[in-house]
Amino acid sequence: GGATGAHSLVFNGCSDVYVEQPMISNSPADGILISYSNSAADTRSHNVVCIGGRVTNAYRNGISITGVKNCKIVGTRCDNTNGVNPQYGIDVEGDLAAAPQNNNDNVVIDSCYLHNNTGRGASLAGHTMRSAIINCLAANNGGTTDAVECWGLSDEAGTVTAQSTDNRIENNHVFGTIIGGSSIYGGILVRSDNTIIKGNIIDAAGGRGIRADVATATGQVIEDNHITSAATYGIQADGSIGVKIHNNTIDAVANSGGAYGILTALDRAEVVGNKVYGVEGVANWHIYSLSGIGCICSRNIVDGTSAAAPAKGIIFNGTNAVITDNQAYGCGTIGAGFMMDFSGRGWSKLSGNYDAGAASALATSPFEWAGESGKYRLTLSGTPTVGFFANGDRYYLRT
Repeated sequence: GGATGAHSLVFNGCSDVYVEQPMISNSPADGILISYSNSAADTRSHNVVCIGGRVTNAYRNGISITGVKNCKIVGTRCDNTNGVNPQYGIDVEGDLAAAPQNNNDNVVIDSCYLHNNTGRGASLAGHTMRSAIINCLAANNGGTTDAVECWGLSDEAGTVTAQSTDNRIENNHVFGTIIGGSSIYGGILVRSDNTIIKGNIIDAAGGRGIRADVATATGQVIEDNHITSAATYGIQADGSIGVKIHNNTIDAVANSGGAYGILTALDRAEVVGNKVYGVEGVANWHIYSLSGIGCICSRNIVDGTSAAAPAKGIIFNGTNAVITDNQAYGCGTIGAGFMMDFSGRGWSKLSGNYDAGAASALATSPFEWAGESGKYRLTLSGTPTVGFFANGDRYYLRT
């Protein structure tokens, strides 16, 4: 066992610190702790740099950062953390309750190797702002039970009081997250305002590639990520208002109990320019919007031709959606599957979408189609027996 206050290397309220090639093994608590010295005033550490080295087999966290302004951890290996939670490789988490003036500001985790930690590889947790995890390799992190939320990387605060905002997780490689007995965890978790998740490669990361699941979070951007071999969701953003999901590539999501390439559920979601391939399962979808007002689905390509049991193409529910210039191939070939299925309330706009197969659009209220010869509005009643054609689109409609 360990003593959770017995850290190996501690900097409390220190300034202009440079640590090079630390080698720390078997710490009874945190391998390195960077924090403040007095909760009554701003006594954060300032300008702390750690270059290289290794922290292995720590009992609590490899590195804990709980109160610092301007900190860089570059090229440090943190592995095999195990003992008592959180059990992260690197945990960046301010202590708001004790010292709100000592929150983390401008912490950068760069080019670190985060391997085989019982908890997460690295996390920007509560009370951390303008910070980043970049260029890191997070491999095979996660516990063997659901007692630890198993994610490769995370930015996990999701309330205003947590004061976490404007963070970045960019250009990392996450693979092999161990998820214990659950498929609800995975590659990258985001719960803070204005977080950018960009340019990451996520491979075989358990249940979900990327998840944004706190309804109070706004302004999140998920773009230019490449996600392969997720078990349940490529991107699950059903708890983010105004999320921008742009230009991601998602390949091979398979789960007989429910698998989705991209899932959204709240207002003003933008699903634009994504490529989603090979989602499998009769009841599953390549792109699925549960609800929301003013959402956009545009210039996406979904293709199920590589899947043994291809899922359906695109479903977009909600109010006042804009659905333009999407392409669907090889989807919905099982049973009563759909290539594209649009349903909701209010006036929605559809134009330029292409289905390479029997398209089916479910419309439960008026829609507006923008065709080459003008705009059309339909109020449906009864059960139509013919399709509606506009600008090359084909939709079978029913109420």
